Amino acid sequence: MEKETTTDLALVNSGIACPEIVPWNDLHLQFGCDYADLRVFKFKVLKHLRTVLRHYPSARLEPTSDGLKLLPYAPHVPRLFPGHNLPMKR
Repeated sequence: MEKETTTDLALVNSGIACPEIVPWNDLHLQFGCDYADLRVFKFKVLKHLRTVLRHYPSARLEPTSDGLKLLPYAPHVPRLFPGHNLPMKR
């Protein structure tokens, strides 16, 4: 769970401009297939989150009763073309 959380933080947080809350239910649907009980899932996420933040200290997020509040921050890898959103090739 720690590896997936770190990867998702890098992808999601690099694109947000203002604080955003990801609800616990949404996180449970994405990552919690091994946990039937949302309370157990939340406990495990918060436990692993401490470890993730030790390895990724620039991540800015706050656990809330509603979910994880993601705060904007500079990504650990700079954009190749700042200010440009390149279209994806299909």
